[in-house]
Amino acid sequence: MTKSFNNSTGSPLMVSGGAGPEHCANINILIGEEILTVLPTSTIADSEIPDIPDETKKQLEILKHNVTKLSEKLL
Repeated sequence: MTKSFNNSTGSPLMVSGGAGPEHCANINILIGEEILTVLPTSTIADSEIPDIPDETKKQLEILKHNVTKLSEKLL
């Protein structure tokens, strides 16, 4: 089951039932035909970061802002 927080401005929040096997916060990023999942387990090494298209980089900037805002509210 998925719940979107859509309103007149189009909320970027979505809650989906059925946690994955990690049962932890994560971020999934579509890069081409692949999905990159970022887990809160350790620091990402520069060598682990794949080439990211410019449009995805722009989306990541918006996502960074939203995650920062959400974490400030929750922590």
